[in-house]
Amino acid sequence: MTKLRYLAGCVKRGWQIMKDIRGHGVRDPFALFRFALLGATPWPRLWDKLSIWPLEVALETTDYCNLRCTMCPVTFLERPRGMMTKEMFHRMVDQCVGRGDFLFFPQGFGEGLLHPDWKEMLEYAKNRGIQPITLITNGMLLNAERAEHILDLKIDSMCCSVDGVTNETYSKIRVKGDLDKVVHNVQNLLRRRGERGQSEPAVLMRIIQMPQTEHEVDAFLDMWRKNLGPQDGVAVNPYTSWAGLMDEEEGAATNGNGSAGNGTPAPARVEAPPPPPPPAALEPPSAVPTGVPGVGVRGPCRMLWKNFTVLYDGRVTPCCIDAEGELIIGNVQKSSIKEIWHGAQLKKLRELHKKGEWDKIPICARCREWI
Repeated sequence: MTKLRYLAGCVKRGWQIMKDIRGHGVRDPFALFRFALLGATPWPRLWDKLSIWPLEVALETTDYCNLRCTMCPVTFLERPRGMMTKEMFHRMVDQCVGRGDFLFFPQGFGEGLLHPDWKEMLEYAKNRGIQPITLITNGMLLNAERAEHILDLKIDSMCCSVDGVTNETYSKIRVKGDLDKVVHNVQNLLRRRGERGQSEPAVLMRIIQMPQTEHEVDAFLDMWRKNLGPQDGVAVNPYTSWAGLMDEEEGAATNGNGSAGNGTPAPARVEAPPPPPPPAALEPPSAVPTGVPGVGVRGPCRMLWKNFTVLYDGRVTPCCIDAEGELIIGNVQKSSIKEIWHGAQLKKLRELHKKGEWDKIPICARCREWI
């Protein structure tokens, strides 16, 4: 009976994953199937067969940011800052042409709208048929001109993180930000989208639940549900320690020794009203991972079978919370996406996880955000 309940929970979770991913613009049936099976099953041998191509390809156009958010490792990065060249971006896009079975994120650990060529980069990806494209932004630079360009391109989805509904809360977290400006920018994009009679981009508004924001979560949900359309969503994301780089209570860098608490994880879409919480208490069979980050028996991390993040300098990490680039598996200036994805370095990491030996990988050993 317990196993049947567990399998029923897997099916339910897989169905919700497919709904979430469709919200980002994924329509390819096989892609939806891959997302669902990878996210809802605990069997890495099956994941091996599904991982013919990354489910998420993120190109970090820059690791610069215009804000100094207290919970974000970008504020305290020790690795160099820089911008991805248009030529590198184009090469990566060209290697993705003809596929509709993954999510494309034109950013990594910085604010993508800071790149001087962001418009041309998005146009290139769109004109090459890349779909779906999800843009992630803090909303500060989303002025009327940029909003019109995004609407012209009909980007599939856009995620905007706004931590708070009052200036008092927001200003303490998103340092150098302006809540009124962000709200105005997003509302203007929504208004212009309606005036143009289009549905793209689907807009996801999200807040990170942490001690500084938890008293405003309900107000955040109420506020944005009133502004969003049926294709849009709101989400409450758990606090992320970024594999121990950040400390939840202090809201500051910990030099890799902090305690726990996603970009830039791929945003999890939550419909309004929100669906039931993930089935963390399904009473799974003994020693079977729950599939819920940081809950129950730990198993191999799905990130290694789904994510492909290219840092601005060409180095590749298979983890979307690897802000410092500790888990490098290759360089796109020397190898193709396909070669790196099926290469020996990533295979070695996966095998260690299958054996339960993630403690041999420093960033994985201290991580509590495994999925």
